[in-house]
Amino acid sequence: CAQEILSLFMLAIAAEIKKVGGDTFDRPPTDMATSDRTRVPRTIENTVFRDMAREIVKTGIAYDIPEAYMLIIPAFARYNLLP
Repeated sequence: CAQEILSLFMLAIAAEIKKVGGDTFDRPPTDMATSDRTRVPRTIENTVFRDMAREIVKTGIAYDIPEAYMLIIPAFARYNLLP
């Protein structure tokens, strides 16, 4: 229930803004290591999304950062606001 409410809240925010601020950068390959050392696709990170994800994990709504991103990113993708 809390995750659904958060996702809808993110959708409402995304509907009202024109641009996501923060800094966007490539994540270093060491952050993208896999257990079988296969090549991982290029990944970028935005400081606004990262900070939101960290706060969501701190509250306990999401278990980890990837789960928090699943609650945040779709709303911003819907409105073409991804960096």
